[in-house]
Order: sequence, then C-alpha cells, then structure tokens
Amino acid sequence: MKKNMVKIELAGQERHLYYNLNSLEIIEDLTGSTLDKVTKNISMKTLKALVYAGLVHEDKDLTVEAVGEMIGFEDIQVVSEAIGQAFGGLQ
Repeated sequence: MKKNMVKIELAGQERHLYYNLNSLEIIEDLTGSTLDKVTKNISMKTLKALVYAGLVHEDKDLTVEAVGEMIGFEDIQVVSEAIGQAFGGLQ
C-alpha cells in the first residue's frame, strides 16, 4: 500500500483514500478553489469532492454522485478523519 493511503469502508466495501497531484487538480476543478481554501470551511459538497478525489485513483468509473450515495450521515466523522490522515503526508 502507498504511503498515506488510508483504508476506509464505504457502503460495505473497503476503499483506499489516496491523494496525489491529480487529486489536488480534481479538488480544484470540483470546488473552484485551492486545497488550502477548501479545508478552512468544509461543506458537504466539498467533503464529497475530497472523498471522490481520494478514491478515483482505484476506480476510474467512479462518479461524484456515487460517492455521495456511499456516505451516510453516520459516516461523516469517520470519513473526515480518514481524509485528514490521508492528507497528513502533504504537510
């Protein structure tokens, strides 16, 4: 497993959050803002974009809408923590 790749279970399936330069570009495209700005005040739309950008490396057919379906209200805290762990290596 790559450094800073974080296992997370969504909708009963193990997935792996991983961020690279392509992921950062996806986040900019989806949010219209750079990572340093979107992480200051994360909306649900931004959270979904962050998860999508971290998962698309292992599933090129994944959609933003599908990611939204995977994340239940009960998952938001765990997902947020996993994103933080995965971004830990970018500091």
